[in-house]
Amino acid sequence: MKEIFIDVLQGSNNTITVTENDNLTETYKLILMKNRIRINLTNKKVKFVFVKPNSNHGDIFDEMNISNPTEGEVELPITNQISKENGMYSCGLAIYNNEGYLEHTGIFNLYVKENLFEKVSNELIEHNTYKKLISLLDKASDINNKLITNTGEANKVNNAAINLKNALEGEVNRANQVNDTLTKTNSAAVDKNTTLNNSLEEAKKLLTAVDKYNLDNYMRKVDIPSDRDCNSFKEINVFCVFDTGAGDFKNTPEGTLPQGSCRVFLLINRGYSDGRFQQEFINVYPQDRVTRYIRNFNSDSNGNWGTWWKVYDEANKPTPNDIGTYTKQEIDNKDNSTLNSAKSYTDENFLTKAPTRLDKKDLNTITDPGRYVCANCTNAPTTYGRMDVLVWNDYKSAKWITQIFYSDVSNKVFTRCSTKVDATTWTSWAIMYSSMNKPTPADIGASPSNHNHDHLNGVTSIEFNSHNNDTASISTTVDGVQTFMDFNLSDDPNQDKWRWRFTPSGGNKFSAMELRPVNLNTADLYVQGNIYASNNKVYHQGNKPSPQEIGAVPFSNNSAMTIHADVDGSSEEEYLSLKAGKNDLRILSSATNQSSTALIFNGNQIYHKGNKPTPAEIGAVANSSVSTGVDANFVVKRDSAGDINARLLRSSYQDDNYINGAIAFRTNNKDDNYTRYCNNPTAVREWVDASPSNHNHDSAYLGKTATATNSDKLFGYGQFTGKNQKGIPGIPLVGSDGVMETGYIIDMHLPNSEKDYDARLQLNGDGSRLSFNHNVIYTDGNKPTPTDIGASPSDHNHDDRYLKKEVGATNESFRFRTKFLEFGVDDSRLGEIGVGPNDTYIHNTKSNKYLALKDDGRLCYSNKEICDKGHFNADIGLNGYQMFPSGLLVQWGYVDMGKDTTKLVNFPKSFKDNNYNLQVSVYGGPGRVPAVKTYYAKNNNFYIQCEAGFCVYWEAKGSV
Repeated sequence: MKEIFIDVLQGSNNTITVTENDNLTETYKLILMKNRIRINLTNKKVKFVFVKPNSNHGDIFDEMNISNPTEGEVELPITNQISKENGMYSCGLAIYNNEGYLEHTGIFNLYVKENLFEKVSNELIEHNTYKKLISLLDKASDINNKLITNTGEANKVNNAAINLKNALEGEVNRANQVNDTLTKTNSAAVDKNTTLNNSLEEAKKLLTAVDKYNLDNYMRKVDIPSDRDCNSFKEINVFCVFDTGAGDFKNTPEGTLPQGSCRVFLLINRGYSDGRFQQEFINVYPQDRVTRYIRNFNSDSNGNWGTWWKVYDEANKPTPNDIGTYTKQEIDNKDNSTLNSAKSYTDENFLTKAPTRLDKKDLNTITDPGRYVCANCTNAPTTYGRMDVLVWNDYKSAKWITQIFYSDVSNKVFTRCSTKVDATTWTSWAIMYSSMNKPTPADIGASPSNHNHDHLNGVTSIEFNSHNNDTASISTTVDGVQTFMDFNLSDDPNQDKWRWRFTPSGGNKFSAMELRPVNLNTADLYVQGNIYASNNKVYHQGNKPSPQEIGAVPFSNNSAMTIHADVDGSSEEEYLSLKAGKNDLRILSSATNQSSTALIFNGNQIYHKGNKPTPAEIGAVANSSVSTGVDANFVVKRDSAGDINARLLRSSYQDDNYINGAIAFRTNNKDDNYTRYCNNPTAVREWVDASPSNHNHDSAYLGKTATATNSDKLFGYGQFTGKNQKGIPGIPLVGSDGVMETGYIIDMHLPNSEKDYDARLQLNGDGSRLSFNHNVIYTDGNKPTPTDIGASPSDHNHDDRYLKKEVGATNESFRFRTKFLEFGVDDSRLGEIGVGPNDTYIHNTKSNKYLALKDDGRLCYSNKEICDKGHFNADIGLNGYQMFPSGLLVQWGYVDMGKDTTKLVNFPKSFKDNNYNLQVSVYGGPGRVPAVKTYYAKNNNFYIQCEAGFCVYWEAKGSV
């Protein structure tokens, strides 16, 4: 049963291929998955639908057979209901839950290939000629019966039978002609079938590749190992399930599980290759035993299994013994004196709940970390409060102290820190602002929120400074002579001063705006964007109006064009001339005849309704050359009924080997010129009066079981009986058993041959031997001797030509008491196989090179060891290594520094000593300049210290 994997999210690229009208020849197993995990179909229903694109051919199966619900397996039998019509079908599966709601759908393809042989045979059986031939044979049978019962009418009926036979032979000849045609058609069908079979083979290859992809990318369920041993389960990306009710199982995380121990478990293998994978053991039953174990397998050194490790989760928490601690009851039962060291550590390293009281102490001397209550202390921000002291690292260190003081009643917080490493000098107390202790405007150099901005009395200029040499200001001048407001910008105090000026101007005091250097009356104005006046766009050189905006016609292809329009009075023929570049348009009018007005474009006349071209000028056919009849040298035109009276078939064309489409014919009516078409093979056979290729000749020829003595169906029977001129008996037929009996010689003749015989089969001697053309034919009872076939007896002696097996050697081997064996025909170029003092070798005498398998297991070429996989030990990963036969060890890795500046990095494999090369690359964040400050290297690890780095890549090379 073939398997097809269908993912409800990704679909399936698989295509099921069947033959037309197949019925229960094959059943497919459809495996439904979601994200490569099999769907559990328990208490669910699966429907199947198939439809042919662009047609209404298809059907729906309301309920499919779910053969394995837990594994998502559904059976699809191929019936003639599915395969009754050839073509490509789109198929879908729908999964419904027990409440009838649709959950998932999956799609795949079905291809039904055409059954050509069935098509040809059906056409033959339905042919009218075949039916007519059957009718004639039935009549012949009736006449034959009358001959037997009525001898008085025998001659008359015999003549009728002869006539009927002649007619029958004519029908047979016509049937043979049809059969030849059908044979050609069948040959084409066979060719097409061959092409389809080739396509099928390619499809099978594609399906095999898809199946391999499914096997490589999906977790498959397989059978348990035959010896029921976890160590024997080594196939990757598969799983199996076992119930100990069926037997025991060895090498589990809990040892050997005996038969009947009421355990059901999953065994899962996942990995990179057959030599690198992880095995997982999951308990499934009993229901409360929710435990998992994992271990790794390494194929090095003939394969090594790692230790089973239990996986901790919410259902499997570690015991105090697993993590090396005591239970609560054990701790409560312990003598409290044993906890003094832990209490001492806690007191020294953590803030106590009850702070230490300080009365009239100098806070500059308080450097021990902890929490304090302060009263009337010197160098305190307030009289009463609480204080936290924080240190840099060691709790006994006085380095870089920070003090945080919480005042009583006012609820203010102050902070300060030492300015020297030994905390002998301090910063001033800084108050920390909060929602209850907000800064005043004076504290932050601001004005109150309720200050007034209504007037700037006496201010005639506001100046802004953004750089030493860049200034900007707003100024006004108001007097009886001139009133204006200036916006000044200067990027150089001595030059390049620019001014925006707004001033009244004109008799009506309209507002005017100017932009110019301070000391110049004119300057260019550069505008970014459009300028509008009274909501109308202002055009300028950089913003010209479009032809549509000013009601003009645009240039063609953006080319410059100059148009001239003038009336030339020098010629009464020329009325108007238009010129556009190299093109010109002229309007000509005759002074005597206005109807002869003409349009001339570049010397060519323009046609219009009043000046139409003739058919000859435009290469057309005149109406006088068109006919609705069957006339020579006329163009065909439809008649009033819409018909065309013309011969549509060509008088000659290439020949085809078969008829593809329909046969054209005319009716026997001289007044009917219509062509008819027929694509019905049955009608064609009836018209040519032919018989099907499989029609029956039982009534006309001698059947297999008929005998010569009792049959009157064989015409000219006497020609096959009696003896010939040489007295050799003919071919009598035994009526009871159908055995053909002949003389002891059978001669065969080729057509038109004048030889006595071309081939002879003869029984010789006492009848125990048969010869062909006087050559004995060998049989089981007449076998050739070794001499007959030029061979030696099977028991002849080979001692002089072959090496004799040593007495005492086993039947499976020969032992040669010699140091080496030579082989070859050229003495200058021989091969040797031999055994040396410490090895077994192959020697080429021409190159004098040796390939030797040493007694210690090494393989050497010219006394140099050939490396195998064991010489290239490696662990390929983010932190890995590669060993080489020369003893070179290359290692690499990655370190995430995080917030640390110093980290210990352990090599995956230790070097021989500290003499190795170490290269380190540090990467920092944005705006940071990473650098390696220093690192300390040993043969098995190194310390790295970085500045501004958050990750490190390293590489080391040395020897082992």
